[in-house]
Amino acid sequence: KIANLEKYTKKKITFIEADINNKPDIQNIFDKYNIIAVIHLAALKSVPESDSNYISYYQNNISGLINILDVMNSNNVKKIIFSSSATVYGEKASPPVIESMPLISNNTYGFTKIIGEELIKNICKIDDSWSALILRYFNPAGSADSKLFHEDPKTPGGNLFPLIAACFKDKNKRNFDIYGNDYNTSDGTPVRDFIHVEDLAYAHVLGVKKIFHTTNYFNAINVGSGSPKTVLEIVKKFEEITQIKLNISFKERRSNDIESSFANIDLAAKEIGFVPKHNLDSICNSCIDLM
Repeated sequence: KIANLEKYTKKKITFIEADINNKPDIQNIFDKYNIIAVIHLAALKSVPESDSNYISYYQNNISGLINILDVMNSNNVKKIIFSSSATVYGEKASPPVIESMPLISNNTYGFTKIIGEELIKNICKIDDSWSALILRYFNPAGSADSKLFHEDPKTPGGNLFPLIAACFKDKNKRNFDIYGNDYNTSDGTPVRDFIHVEDLAYAHVLGVKKIFHTTNYFNAINVGSGSPKTVLEIVKKFEEITQIKLNISFKERRSNDIESSFANIDLAAKEIGFVPKHNLDSICNSCIDLM
């Protein structure tokens, strides 16, 4: 993976394997390198797993974050970008979701993200030497280079695009299950907001610029495409691009699935100048080499 990243960037990548649950690991990095800001993405993220393995999620996503903040504070590094999630809005948020909506989650993963946001918000409130930006992700997907990168989850996380891609890859079993076709949406299947990973990465670049040019800054913003699609629309787009048909089966709704979730990204445009450059075709095309 590192070799592929170096090939893509044409630069040598400094990679250190460490554990945010081990504070000396973090301190060693700060001792060795001139760290001026932190982009924190090191979270466990499977919604189903989070409810069955909640202690691990508390330890990594909450205690691990506290370790990072502690070491940052001790080393006078007080600028952070924190990756959060649309799950913080819960199942009753009315789309398009705006940042002022109440935060409440129906799963442990989302709960840990709410706690993380509140910790960082409080730090910025009581210590004006800190600046922070919370990015609430809406379903990252796709790849920057389909030949070098792709979604390769170590455990089943339920991410839609790798699940669809796997069906196309298996020539003998092109069956795909959609959970729920009786939602109040255009075709009965759930609506989601998928953002290309390159757009998401660019949002981080813009975010870092923001916190370096604004004193005692704090904000939480949605990072999505702002262009919602149903699950069936996404499957059909893959079929259109590949000219391959899947055997689609509609199953009963899953208990924690939300009917419709997509972002209002006006605040992202206003605060950091974020405008997505990719669309659904771009995301699907970046997955084609998996098939």
